Amino acid sequence: MILQIVNGKPLLIHLMGMTLAPNKGMIALKRQKYQLPDTPIGQLLPVSFPIEINNVGCINVRYVVEILELLEDGSKVKSQFNIFDIKNYQGIIN
Repeated sequence: MILQIVNGKPLLIHLMGMTLAPNKGMIALKRQKYQLPDTPIGQLLPVSFPIEINNVGCINVRYVVEILELLEDGSKVKSQFNIFDIKNYQGIIN
């Protein structure tokens, strides 16, 4: 497991594509859009929604997940509360 989001609210992941040069690493998801399950307020057990990330390049890829809370217009929100928790927010994919 590379990236797992736990204890959270809905998540929108924006992906951008590019041409891969020789001897470059690149990560890829199986789908472009994920719909996370609804989570009732006050639920005692956290929802787990694993998302698999694959290295489609020919060298190792180092990754870091940056968490930003955005409004619908794309502006950032300076929140003091965690929206969700991520396990393995940085690492290397072989």
